Amino acid sequence: MLIIRFLVIVVIICGIVVSVPQTGAETISKHFKQHEYACGCACGFGTVHTATLIAADGLRDYLGVPIRVNSGCRCIDHNRAVGGAPASWHMPRLANQGESRLFVSYALDLAVDDPQAAADWLADNYPYINSIVYENFIHLDSRSLYL
Repeated sequence: MLIIRFLVIVVIICGIVVSVPQTGAETISKHFKQHEYACGCACGFGTVHTATLIAADGLRDYLGVPIRVNSGCRCIDHNRAVGGAPASWHMPRLANQGESRLFVSYALDLAVDDPQAAADWLADNYPYINSIVYENFIHLDSRSLYL
């Protein structure tokens, strides 16, 4: 346990990102490909918590139209560069993903026509999802499932 805590501290301080290698062409969810939510600086961080992806897929099914990912995974340096919150849920955090423990993003920002309606639908159908409504997009994250 001490080793894991040390690793998390090293990751947070040094901006090191550990992720499951993926090609970017793989479909990780029903509707979204890994390259759509990978870190914008091409550092290799590109793993989103499964619960967040399930909710995003559900929203996409409900809306019946493609959804663009405005922001997904962000390493510490990229988060700083885009003016993200210092403790943003887009940044890597340790998570249980089935049998594995790995670093994931808990958040996605999705461009939708009616962000408030999307947030209302998510609240009714995925109560573990936290939503923040913006003018042209919705931020969703599964912070309630954080270790």
